Amino acid sequence: MKIKSYKTGVVSLPREAGPLTGGLGDGKSSTSDFVTIKIQSEDGTTGIGYAGFTSSVMLKPLKVTIDELLELTINQDSERIDSITNNLYSIAGAGAPAGLLTRAIAGIDVALWDLKGKFLNQPIYKLLGGSHNKVRTYASGYLWRNF
Repeated sequence: MKIKSYKTGVVSLPREAGPLTGGLGDGKSSTSDFVTIKIQSEDGTTGIGYAGFTSSVMLKPLKVTIDELLELTINQDSERIDSITNNLYSIAGAGAPAGLLTRAIAGIDVALWDLKGKFLNQPIYKLLGGSHNKVRTYASGYLWRNF
C-alpha cells in the first residue's frame, strides 16, 4: 500500500501552566501547539499522528521538517514502517537522532502505525505484540515529576 499524499496542520490545545509551559518562557501560556500529520495511502486510508515541542518557538521549524520528511515518503510502501523511519534518520546525517528530527520522525511513525492499523482493521497495540501485564516505561526531564 503506497503513500499517496500527506497533509500537515497546526493546532493549539489548552493546558495548565507549569514548568514546561513553553512559548517565550513567560510561564503563563495556557496552550500547547502541535503539528498534526495525516498520511493517505493509494486506497484512501488515512493515518493520523502529531508532534510538538514545549516551546512554541520551535513549532514552525518542526512543521517545515515534517513536511520535508513526508515529501520523501511519497510512493513508499506504508507497511514498511521501520524501513521508512530508518531511511529518514539516515538522510538526516550525522546529527540524527536528535531533538527536532526525532520529534518529526516520531510523529510520522505514529501516523504510519495508525494507517497500518486502519488498513488491517487491527488496533495498534495488537500490531505491536498484543497486551501485557507489565510494560516498561521511560520518562525524561520534568515528566518524572508527575509519575
